[in-house]
Amino acid sequence: MARKALAPSTSFTYRVGFSRFRSFCWQLGATHMPASRHVVALFVAHLSNSLSWKTIRVYLSSITHQQHLNGFRSPVTGNTTLQLALRGIERHQSKTQPRHRKPITIEVLTKLMGALRHDPALGTHDQRMHCAAMSLAFFGFLRVGEFTTPTRHPP
Repeated sequence: MARKALAPSTSFTYRVGFSRFRSFCWQLGATHMPASRHVVALFVAHLSNSLSWKTIRVYLSSITHQQHLNGFRSPVTGNTTLQLALRGIERHQSKTQPRHRKPITIEVLTKLMGALRHDPALGTHDQRMHCAAMSLAFFGFLRVGEFTTPTRHPP
């Protein structure tokens, strides 16, 4: 029953993350079950050059999930060294990879509105409201955060 606790998209991402961890352990000649703190730290270092720190955190969650499902303690929980390494990766990546946001052009806006008009999931009223909000934002040079509310995540 615990395997059904995850959303399908989360379950898929966890499978990908844990599969990569298993492959890494196989190449290293280490066991993946139970996973040691040292091997997990090596895995994080290995991923730091190719994945974002957010994805690495999700992969670590997949390791923790699999360890718990199989009755083992998580090598991630309470691992201060690993948490500091993740914070360092986050800082390094945020300095080396600045976020570039491309502006929405009139052509892009037109395509977005066209897609909304042909979306069968939205009613006519909702389509018009979305188009009005996008037009206001475009012509008022507003950022998304200035005319929408933030998404609330459950604790």
